[in-house]
Amino acid sequence: MEKEFQKRINEINLVLCKIKELTKKQTLNSSDTYLNILKSLIIIMLYNLSESTVRIAFQAIIDTIVNEKINYNIVTDPFKNLWIDIKTNGLFDPNASYTTYKKKVTCIVDSILKNDNYLDFDSKFESWESVYLPGGNINKEQIFKLCRKYNIDFKEKDDNSFIHYAMDEQKIVRNHLSHGNTSFETEGEKLSIQSIESSIKITVSFLTDFMDSIKIFIKKGDYKQKE
Repeated sequence: MEKEFQKRINEINLVLCKIKELTKKQTLNSSDTYLNILKSLIIIMLYNLSESTVRIAFQAIIDTIVNEKINYNIVTDPFKNLWIDIKTNGLFDPNASYTTYKKKVTCIVDSILKNDNYLDFDSKFESWESVYLPGGNINKEQIFKLCRKYNIDFKEKDDNSFIHYAMDEQKIVRNHLSHGNTSFETEGEKLSIQSIESSIKITVSFLTDFMDSIKIFIKKGDYKQKE
């Protein structure tokens, strides 16, 4: 989890160094196209850092549940519901036969009733992450909402009110650019190096606190019901 997180931070810092390098050159100014494209790019990279961190964190929880070989009755209700959502995905496809429907329902019932049937999740994470991950809409509010849903005690070590604005801005810029509503140059013109550096600092700090909360959640086994 930490390795992938740090890898993405290093990539962001590389782009930031290039932006600073270009800014120092006397021949360039705030309207330089290449410079502004890089500024927009780094905001997208920051947004992707948030989305990937949430995805990797929840994957770590799921991997722990699978590796511990525990059954349906052991996990907390949010993870029971997640498992059911995944297992029933496509169950009501009008093109599916009754035999397919019956087989899937039987499998679900057996997994719930038999103590030796351990919970498994689809090995291809991308096929079920949409069940809980609000793609294209990650911000501070959504992360706290996910934590509340799965009973994860997430507390920020540094109370920085600017993180709400910064993550919302990252989401808006990312969505505008990905849907072609604006150009990279236009968005980049609005950004200063100071605002970019500040956004990087507080976003990384916020996501680090989030990952620390996930590690504590896993270590305490809070995905399991209390005895």
